[in-house]
Amino acid sequence: MENVFNNNADSGDMLKNQYEVTWKFYKEWLLEYKTKGRKLVFLIFWSIMALILLVASFWEGFSAIYFLVAVFCVYRAFFRDYISIRRQYNQLTKIHGSKSWMKTITISDTDIVISEGVTTVNCKTADVIRIIEKGDKIQLIMNNKMVVRMYKSAFVEGSWEACKELLYEICI
Repeated sequence: MENVFNNNADSGDMLKNQYEVTWKFYKEWLLEYKTKGRKLVFLIFWSIMALILLVASFWEGFSAIYFLVAVFCVYRAFFRDYISIRRQYNQLTKIHGSKSWMKTITISDTDIVISEGVTTVNCKTADVIRIIEKGDKIQLIMNNKMVVRMYKSAFVEGSWEACKELLYEICI
């Protein structure tokens, strides 16, 4: 196997992707999550149900039950995930002691090490089963359904091209 890091096969170099995690990133990740696949189907379903129930609540006089169920549908469609991710972000700010922190993904021939503030997770490089590229965003889908999010512009050691070559050689 050719070493994608440099011409010295014993260099031990690693590819490193590093970026700052902020509330803005969390909101972007939520929007991406809510607008694809079955989450999008449920968003549309809850929105249509809310409209139907809202109309039904005023059809012949006011029906509080229909109105309350319509409010619940709006909550499910638009606010539930936002509130949940806001709580998660607030918990992470307490753990990291800051409103933002660095996330570093280090990739070698054998391991992917994800360091996020005070937390570190180790995965095997061979566990990557799929790569999704969209603009500057990269998602590595692992065989345990975990997703490793990276950005092409956030490589501080190596490049996305070298990383992609390594991943395709090892696991895809």
